[in-house]
Amino acid sequence: MTAGELARRATFGQATLTGILDRLEARGWIVRSRCDRDKRRVLVRLTVSGHEALNRAPAPLQDRFVSAFGQLPDWEQSQILASLQKVAALMEKTEPETRRTRSQDERYGDTQTTGGVHGHYQLNICPENKEVSQ
Repeated sequence: MTAGELARRATFGQATLTGILDRLEARGWIVRSRCDRDKRRVLVRLTVSGHEALNRAPAPLQDRFVSAFGQLPDWEQSQILASLQKVAALMEKTEPETRRTRSQDERYGDTQTTGGVHGHYQLNICPENKEVSQ
């Protein structure tokens, strides 16, 4: 396989792939050579020790997750998916949800407050002059 094909398949830029190939070659896991027909093309081939290292490598995280997730009961899969969908929806919101507290209403009149993630920030909007502070 050529380095260019490998970069496209792995969705890496050519410079990123070159750095990775340099490290793999330094470990003796790949060999690079010029194509006989087109000297601009660089061919990449796994060595015997590269094949051995690949066989010893753990399964990709996504494969392990899919396997483990598939073993969960249907209700638990649904619960996890619903929670992740809620998190995704919260991350997509452009305006924070309004949560009013009595102490804020008394202290600031008609001020609206929004607590951030675990209350790490507070957004105060003063309706009289639309001033926003954090």
